[in-house]
Amino acid sequence: MLGLADPMPHQPPRLDRAEEAMEIWMLGDFDTIDLAGSAAQRIAWQELSGRPVATDPQLAKRLTEAAATLAHMVPVLHDIGRGGLALALAQIAISSGVGIDVPEDRWDHLFGEAPHRLIAISTTGGPIETIAAGLNIEARRIGTAVGDRIDIGGSNTDLITAKRVWQSSIRSRI
Repeated sequence: MLGLADPMPHQPPRLDRAEEAMEIWMLGDFDTIDLAGSAAQRIAWQELSGRPVATDPQLAKRLTEAAATLAHMVPVLHDIGRGGLALALAQIAISSGVGIDVPEDRWDHLFGEAPHRLIAISTTGGPIETIAAGLNIEARRIGTAVGDRIDIGGSNTDLITAKRVWQSSIRSRI
C-alpha cells in the first residue's frame, strides 16, 4: 500500500516501531467474518472450504487512501491478512519488542481473514479517528502496546517465548 503514498513518507511506518503506551487501532470492516480458506481453518480443522467474501472496491479505495495518509503520521501501520488480527498483532509485538493488550476474545474476529482491515498504532488516536471519519471508514481503539506479554482476549504469552516459536516455525518452513 505504501507504494501509493505520494510523496513517500520520510520515515515510513514499520512493524518494529510500536512503543510502550501507544494506542492500537483497527480500521475498516468490523462486521464481515471470513474463515473460508483461512490459516485457522487449515490448521484447526485440517480443511480448506468455502469461498472468501467478495471485496468491496469502494471501501478498498477509501482504506488505501487512509493508509497512504496515515503512512505520514503513524509509526506502525499493518494490513490484516493471512492469520487475521491475532497474527498481525503478534507480528507487531515481536518485531517491536513490546507487549500488547487487546481484550478482543472472539476467535472468529481474531483469526478471520476478511479483506479491508488495517492496524494503526500511534501515541494518540486523534488523527486516526479524523482521517477514518473523513473517509467514512469505521475505526476503533482495540488495545494498547504495553509490557512484555502478548495478551489477546485473556490468552497470553511472554514475548521471548513468542519470538522463539515464531523464529523456529519460520526455520522449519525453509
